[in-house]
Amino acid sequence: MALKGNIPWNKGKKGVYSTTTLKKMSDARIDRFSGENSPCYKGKYIDGHGYVTLRVNKEQIREHRYVMEQFLGRKLSTQEHVHHKNGVQTDNRIENLEIISESEHNRMHALEKAVKGMVGFQLQTI
Repeated sequence: MALKGNIPWNKGKKGVYSTTTLKKMSDARIDRFSGENSPCYKGKYIDGHGYVTLRVNKEQIREHRYVMEQFLGRKLSTQEHVHHKNGVQTDNRIENLEIISESEHNRMHALEKAVKGMVGFQLQTI
């Protein structure tokens, strides 16, 4: 309700923009500043699993695999896993990366989980 003497800005205007037009305007505003269009976007981001991901030739690839492919000069097969030696998923220096098989990779992480589960474990003497 307007105060007496003040005329509301939209008096006499009915449906200047339709709801679909307003939605399109909102979407355009969001798209203009999101993802790769964001002023904060630097060409890569950290994905939901904690790995640095980047876009190469319109394809998303995890940076540690890309670094290893560039070092070797060839594409990696799906059976080749790139392991971070120090366990830090964002440390993609070539000296921190090694190629291992899927079974070896699974074994290494199973051992790490077992050791973490033993932290605080105390043997009881009978």
